[in-house]
Amino acid sequence: MSSYITTHNSKGEAIFSDKVTNSPPKLAFVPGRQDLGYQQIIYDSDILRPDLSHEGDIDTYAERRHKGYPQGQIGPANGPNFGLVTMCAGGSSPFHRTMTLDAIYVTEGEVELHLDSGEMKVVKAGDSVVQRGTMHKWVNVTPNGGQMKMVTMAQPIANGGPIVVGGEKLETEWKARS
Repeated sequence: MSSYITTHNSKGEAIFSDKVTNSPPKLAFVPGRQDLGYQQIIYDSDILRPDLSHEGDIDTYAERRHKGYPQGQIGPANGPNFGLVTMCAGGSSPFHRTMTLDAIYVTEGEVELHLDSGEMKVVKAGDSVVQRGTMHKWVNVTPNGGQMKMVTMAQPIANGGPIVVGGEKLETEWKARS
């Protein structure tokens, strides 16, 4: 996958940035286990509205795209993350909740989206999901052992959470695989 970032030269003309390599690295969900699935960070920013008069956002992204995020975090604490998630054949995630508003578009394959209420939908290529900080898990069910790919955008919620529903505080949580 090629990935390009545009910026400006000293004359104000649009140019392609040379601060990042073309292909974002594959960051395994489980360290050392790329065979289960991985994320490629297309772009992220530490703030929702970055200053595009300078290239600090590109500098930060160029470093972070190789390291990924702290355990249990799917993007920067205060800004958006755009990524490509690949789930390998038979792959799944544990049930989890993050303090983010996520927009997801499946580009290849099929994936089951399980909610902690017991509800489930099969999300296919061309389908989209808006995930509002809910407890959920993903299961790749692509026929013939195929992989599933989705483009994701995650934006931290107001004040970083928690989400309060019915007087109960819901916070970032990752459950053990069952």
